[in-house]
Amino acid sequence: MRRWPLPLWPHLFWEVVSGPGGSVLDEHLARAPGSPVPPAAPGQLLVWEHVLDDVVAVPGARSIDPGVVTRRQVELPGGVRATFVWGLLQRVDQAASRRAPA
Repeated sequence: MRRWPLPLWPHLFWEVVSGPGGSVLDEHLARAPGSPVPPAAPGQLLVWEHVLDDVVAVPGARSIDPGVVTRRQVELPGGVRATFVWGLLQRVDQAASRRAPA
């Protein structure tokens, strides 16, 4: 694994995991060691602030591979779905509320 600091986001690193012969297996933004972690909970996610590892650590979180190398999704309790690009949170969707028939 190799990491590079990012001057624009001093609390993040670009992280690359490589396999035999140097082939890239995964690459994404990751939290820098010792940087403050914003509280991650289904109703408190911050776009462009949380990284994938922050959110998959939430109790009840379930990581989903949407089949696109640069993207990941995490389902959280309460029907919240978080979408990440290169490991950085881009979007948070709430489950559609169901209304009783009138």
